[in-house]
Amino acid sequence: MQVDIVPSVSTDGRAIIGGSLLKFPNVTVNALIGYGANGAVFRAGHNFLERDIAVKVWLKLRANDRRDKFFQGIEEARKIAQSHPSDNIVRIYDAGEIDGYFYATMDYFPGITARDWLKWYQPPLRRRLVLASGVVHSLTAAMDRSVRSGAVHGDPHLGNILVRYPWLPAYPSPYPSYLIVDFGTSAFTSHEKSVKRHWRVLHHTVKILLQPLDIDVLWSHMKTEHYNNTAANWMGAALTSKWYHDFFDEIKPMLDSMGAPWARHEGRLTPYPDDCVRRELERLVSSGKLKIDSETLGDGWTRED
Repeated sequence: MQVDIVPSVSTDGRAIIGGSLLKFPNVTVNALIGYGANGAVFRAGHNFLERDIAVKVWLKLRANDRRDKFFQGIEEARKIAQSHPSDNIVRIYDAGEIDGYFYATMDYFPGITARDWLKWYQPPLRRRLVLASGVVHSLTAAMDRSVRSGAVHGDPHLGNILVRYPWLPAYPSPYPSYLIVDFGTSAFTSHEKSVKRHWRVLHHTVKILLQPLDIDVLWSHMKTEHYNNTAANWMGAALTSKWYHDFFDEIKPMLDSMGAPWARHEGRLTPYPDDCVRRELERLVSSGKLKIDSETLGDGWTRED
């Protein structure tokens, strides 16, 4: 079903799509959150539970999109519903068909995309590191324990990671609260290609979040022949996941070793088993590409964190 106008909301709490008024069961639609290649997302309220929810409707909003959006929606919703429960992975509450469209109700999360978070707030390295580490660990835990064996998110780019609005009263300390949404589906491609894309996109996401740190340079010594040969193949997903976990387990001690403000009295770097890590960090700092201080790392970064 092709939609050639922008989705909107009626005054009586219904979604307007392609000139049709859609009334979702037990739901009052309040606003259009956004729309993109795969459909539209509305903010709504559940009439009986009295809580905010999001309603996603899968649509063809691009003329050259030949995919069956109803089928795509079912596959994505099932994938989310069958992933391991997590506070950081969007939850599906209900799903169904209305006027030929597939829709699902899910968590509403008051925030912005990680892409806009980086652009508008320019968060310090400490907060970006916490977010990147959390996203990797959440995706690994959710997918490793998925009912669908071998399932992955498939499209973990910055636009599919929501970060809570910093100005909200409930915003916890300096740590960014986040939610991972919009799972990709292999319904129109192979599972192998879907998994390859998952790790390729995740790697790009992590690189952007941690700039100017370059994980390919800092951890080149971890990329063994086995890793290089298997990471691009879906069979190497478990090994790739371990690589990311190892990286985030060690990156804070690596920064500690650079003589940040709380350790400057030592006047020297802590030796590391692999000198290439220390040398690369030294080069980044001396060239001015990486500034290790309280402003860059963010307040509250301590050895006890």
